[in-house]
Amino acid sequence: MAQPALGAIGLGALNLLNYFVIKPEAAAGHSYGELLALCGAGRFDTESLHLLSNVRGRLMANRNGHSDR
Repeated sequence: MAQPALGAIGLGALNLLNYFVIKPEAAAGHSYGELLALCGAGRFDTESLHLLSNVRGRLMANRNGHSDR
């Protein structure tokens, strides 16, 4: 649940910056922040960010690091 929540908070911060017309010259992140940075830079849309966040969260919740398949 944490991964999608982090995504929502990050997108909220990005929307606030956009509201005030503050545009970054570069985007970078560490760990999960890399996904937010890529989304913020326009490399993929918010729907993809939510999908990736959910998949990442499920993988992290699984003790052995593999998907539920």
